[in-house]
Amino acid sequence: MYKKSITNVMDVMNGIKEKNVEITDNLSGLREKIEKVDLKVENVTDTMKGIKEKNIEVADNLSELHGKIEKLENINDKEEITASETPAVAFNAREAVEYSGTDTVVFSTVILNEGKAYNDKTGFFTAPIDGIYQFNAHLCFVREIDVEYYLKVESNSIASGEYRVPQGTTDLKCTSFSAVALVRKGEKVHVGGMSFKNLQQASNDWNSFSGVLTHKV
Repeated sequence: MYKKSITNVMDVMNGIKEKNVEITDNLSGLREKIEKVDLKVENVTDTMKGIKEKNIEVADNLSELHGKIEKLENINDKEEITASETPAVAFNAREAVEYSGTDTVVFSTVILNEGKAYNDKTGFFTAPIDGIYQFNAHLCFVREIDVEYYLKVESNSIASGEYRVPQGTTDLKCTSFSAVALVRKGEKVHVGGMSFKNLQQASNDWNSFSGVLTHKV
């Protein structure tokens, strides 16, 4: 009887031992599964962190791009404002009167005088503002002569040359010249030269002087 009880106890102990082994194996398997889950969570966390960093990078790039676009828009706005602030200054005059002296040709018939800067009594254009201007002149002559001509801003030539009317000429011969110049407010521009007492004109052959403000400075 006593021996049988000991045997039963041993069987129970063996059963407990086996159960403990089973539990240990299960715990070991569970631990491995938990480690795998932890690794996956870690991978997901790293991925999310990478996505977050990429989103921050994209946001920074978009912010930088937006800033550049704003700068370009501001530049365009400033250019439009500058362009809109440039006043209309332009003139076109023809029909040179008898040569008015040693220095200036007066063009008495005004076709255009936007800004009222050309004086048809003196032949001078007086710049109303600082700017880049384009000037043009067209002169017609008769007889066998050599003519020197120029465009001047104050006393400084911006275009000059010499024109020879061929021998035996019976009709008018014309020449044109032009120049672009920086002219300051108040400075005068005129056409001049030598021997302009020989200026001639006809209905289809005009002496003329014109100019336009192209850009305010």
